[in-house]
Parts: sequence; structure tokens; C-alpha cells
Amino acid sequence: MPLHIDMDAHEAANFVFASPNRLAVLRALGADPGRPRGVADRVDVSRATAQRCLRTCANEGWVARVDGDYRLTPAGERVVERACGFLDDLRVLNEKEALLDRLPTTDPPLPLAGFDDATVVTATREQPHRAAEALTDRIRECDADHYDCLSPTMTKLYIDAFGECIEDGASIDLVCPDSVLDAERAVRPDNVARSLALPAFDLHVHPGDLDYALVVSDEVVFVGAYDDANALNAVAWTADDGVREWARERFEAEKEVADDPPQTA
Repeated sequence: MPLHIDMDAHEAANFVFASPNRLAVLRALGADPGRPRGVADRVDVSRATAQRCLRTCANEGWVARVDGDYRLTPAGERVVERACGFLDDLRVLNEKEALLDRLPTTDPPLPLAGFDDATVVTATREQPHRAAEALTDRIRECDADHYDCLSPTMTKLYIDAFGECIEDGASIDLVCPDSVLDAERAVRPDNVARSLALPAFDLHVHPGDLDYALVVSDEVVFVGAYDDANALNAVAWTADDGVREWARERFEAEKEVADDPPQTA
């Protein structure tokens, strides 16, 4: 089925983004109504350019003149909000590409704006464990009482870091694939048994594969992306409330389809 594009909306988008001056004028009016000369000074364009932008935006119904001052209409306010939000999302996608390019699409969608000030660390060919080491080092610096964790792997780095958290009095809720638990039991059965016996540690076994990682606490949120070899390729951390809410929803959704670990014979 061909994708239908609303040509009126397409033309409106072209109108907004075709001229950086036009959007700058709209943003200036959003901050403070004004007259052409004042708007021109704030946007650093000629008065003629400001007048032309104001006139064309008024024709679209986004700007109105009230008592001599130009101001945004309610429709204009929404246009500015959505246009600026779209540009901000594109900027974050470009700046955080190493992380975001490998994260799966989710419902609800990832709140890109929340990653604007996030710290991102990526692995390199020379330092393949750089992201994993940054994650565990930062976890050791946290002082949270509880961590909700989602992980497609279970490495010694993670086990050691979260073991220290438990020793410091924190509790951990972990969701991981059943294949990871089976592999760990085959290699380190005693360690797995001791971990499962800890009252501060709850494990939930996911029936499928996971291709991203989450560590969620009230203090900070970690989001990790993995490469084709299932190694942590990039990790970001932020204290943004929107990212925390998204991460908690994702954790609960993955936990809902997980089971308690099977008992060994």
C-alpha cells in the first residue's frame, strides 16, 4: 500500500524549514511579541526580511498583528513547538548516533530530548571494553537503594559491580535471557546458586533475546546498545525524568513476559 502524504502538511513543512530566518522570526515572536524593527534586531536580519517573514507567516495564519505588535496565534505557537522539537530530535540523533543507531524502536518511543545532556561512551577497536568499563565504573559511583536492570549478557564486569552494590545494601531486579542463565549455570553453577539465594537479588528469565540494556535507579538511568557480537557498543547515562519513565515502562514490559529462573536438579 503506497504511503499517503498529506500535501498540505508537506507544503507547510517546506514553508517552515525552507527559510531559517522564517523559523527564527517565529521563535522570536514566541519569546516576545514585537514590531518588525525590533524583531529584525533580535533575529539579526534586515527589517525587510523580518517584514517579509511576518507577512508570509500571517498569510498562513500563524502570526497576527494586535495593537501594532506581531504575535503568534495559537496555531503558530503549535507550529513553533513542533518544528523546534523536530529539529532538536534530529540534533540529538546526530550527536548520539553511536548509541541511538543501535537501539531498537520501542513503544512508547524513546524520548530523544532526554538524551540532550546525556553522557555517551562508545567502544572502539583499540578499547573494545570501554563502554562496559564506563558503565560499571559509573554504577560503582552511584548510591541508589535499588536497581532495575535489563541485560542481554552477564559478564564478570557486571557481576562484580552489582555484587558490590548488594554488599553496600542495595537490591537488584534483573531481567536476562534464559540462554544467558543456562550459559552461566554451565560455567559457574555455584556462583549462580549463591546469587539466586541472595534476598536482595531477584532474577527474571526472559524467553527471547534482548538487544539493549537498562539500569534504572532513582539517581540515574543507563541505556546500553549492543553490536552484532552482543558486546556493549555504547552506553549513555542521564538523570532525565522522561528517560527514567520510559526506561521503567520498558523494564516492566520485559519483566512481564519473563519467568522465575528454573530450579536445577
